[in-house]
Amino acid sequence: MLTTITVGIYRPDQNKLDLDKGHFALKERVNSLIKITITNSISDITLSKTGRQWSLNDQFTADPSKVNDLLGVLSEVSVRRKAATEVQTTLTNSDKYKVTLFDAEQAIQSFEVAENQQGTLTYFIDESAYVVNIPGYNYHIADIFALSSTDWRSPYVFASNWNTLDKMQIKFSSDSANNFEIVYTNLGYTIPTIAQLDTSAMYAYMEQISFLQVQEFLPAVDSISKASDLNITIIDVGDQQMILDFYIYRDQTLGRINNEEWAFFDRNQVNSLLKSPQDFTIE
Repeated sequence: MLTTITVGIYRPDQNKLDLDKGHFALKERVNSLIKITITNSISDITLSKTGRQWSLNDQFTADPSKVNDLLGVLSEVSVRRKAATEVQTTLTNSDKYKVTLFDAEQAIQSFEVAENQQGTLTYFIDESAYVVNIPGYNYHIADIFALSSTDWRSPYVFASNWNTLDKMQIKFSSDSANNFEIVYTNLGYTIPTIAQLDTSAMYAYMEQISFLQVQEFLPAVDSISKASDLNITIIDVGDQQMILDFYIYRDQTLGRINNEEWAFFDRNQVNSLLKSPQDFTIE
């Protein structure tokens, strides 16, 4: 009896052959980065490191949590597979983000970032396009590169804590009798107009202001006719001054920083700053 044996020839997926999964991953080299640029047709982001702090476009403090997310991606990104030929052709005409990484002003790596139309896959592109991911995480990598300049800004109003404070003036347009100031003296911080000062309450208040966060930076705001409900003027030990004006409405709280920038603030966070001298007095 003649037995016919059919032998199948296994042809592995050429897109998965000879892949270096760590082709883009910096691993520990990420700690040596001092500058990262991310550009496309409508955006130009430069993140620069001085000491331990990252700045945005040489103008603002960058959001440390988002910078850490980006550094994590650059350190651990893994190649899943090479993009199919038809996808590579499509990506040629797509709006991509060009990313360049610098170590001591020397460009050490450059690639482009794109995503599919569904927003489910991220591609890193150098000589070829590759589908990439972070192993073990359901994280859409392209999102971090698509952040706008305002998204990259630190939400904290103050770059330093209250230990650098020399004077803080609190003023209420509707009730000037409740105005007060916190000043630094040889004996530490105090509110001069209060004889029986609750220092714990005062320091808690200073801490609240130190960690004040913006909800959303605004490009522009129409002129506001009324005076601010709360004005906070802060002068640090280097005589640098910051002015915060808050306008409290029924459905939103606006803030103006140094008479220039506008932003939305959390209502509860601002309400917690509406203190009078009596709130710092020991009964």
